[in-house]
Amino acid sequence: MIPFYLTPRRFIGLVAGVLLAIGVLGLVVGVSADSLYGSQPCGNGLAAFANNSQACTSAVMGRRLWAWPLAGVGAIGLIGAVLIVVPQRRRDDELDEAEPTDV
Repeated sequence: MIPFYLTPRRFIGLVAGVLLAIGVLGLVVGVSADSLYGSQPCGNGLAAFANNSQACTSAVMGRRLWAWPLAGVGAIGLIGAVLIVVPQRRRDDELDEAEPTDV
């Protein structure tokens, strides 16, 4: 079995992936608002239904206020964790086997 080490880069990628997933789920899952006639569907964080209810407008905007930033931070963190190139340190074995240089 290959050992799995949780490096800072992997940790950031893991946390960013979770944030992105929660943000996208928040945008896709339906929003509803309470009204005099019961629960009223209002759409989701991506598209609201065409009703002029103040409760629906408030519910959809409340969802968008936390879901979009969460998805954005997750996406930026995930892209950063994948694209950032960290230079690898050379091991002592490789340094000993290197060709000697003339000084």
